[in-house]
Amino acid sequence: MTKVTTALALTVALVAAAAIALSAFLNYGAVRVSYKEALASRFTIVTERVGEIIEKALSLGLPLAGQDTLAALLPREQGGEPLVTSLDVVNDLGLVLFSSDPARGGMKLPVDETGIPHYRRDIATDFGVGAGAGVLRASASAIDAGLEQVAGDLRQAALLTSLAAMLLAFWGVPWLIRNLNRSVLPDINDTRTVLPPDLAGELEEIERQQAAIGRRLGLAAGKDR
Repeated sequence: MTKVTTALALTVALVAAAAIALSAFLNYGAVRVSYKEALASRFTIVTERVGEIIEKALSLGLPLAGQDTLAALLPREQGGEPLVTSLDVVNDLGLVLFSSDPARGGMKLPVDETGIPHYRRDIATDFGVGAGAGVLRASASAIDAGLEQVAGDLRQAALLTSLAAMLLAFWGVPWLIRNLNRSVLPDINDTRTVLPPDLAGELEEIERQQAAIGRRLGLAAGKDR
């Protein structure tokens, strides 16, 4: 490749790689938001399901503190969500009555758990009186690990795509230039394609005049001898 072709191919490759990197960055932002929204939706469904079960029992006259089946229900609900660290049921004073984590039983909420995602579903009686809440706690580190895995997949895809684009640029640009040269530039050895018809006729006329002058000069030199 010539220097111009090499420079052009390198420029195209760098622009393509930069565009792919920017696209991957923007996609990661969108995927991050979608990932967190999907998790929030899943966790909300869990707390909503637990809250509905509790409220149905309340409507039948069973007090919150007496719903012993929650001791088995909460671990089962948590088992389907590996990112959940605990699922608690608290009374209106914030005291943990039931939890998927036995160590949290009797704990008073709220406690200082800065940085831990919480999802709360208030529980009320048929008369609208607050009875407590279902509180789901998620693992921030597990959520971040999931996001990091997504970021790693995007980085790998962007790297492979960038390499493919650069290889395509270094192959495609010279190929394009060669084909443009063949289709646009004429054959420099073919004067019929290089010179316009009018110019070719004028050149032929000049050649005839030069030949005539040469003949005259030759005749004049013969007479002098």
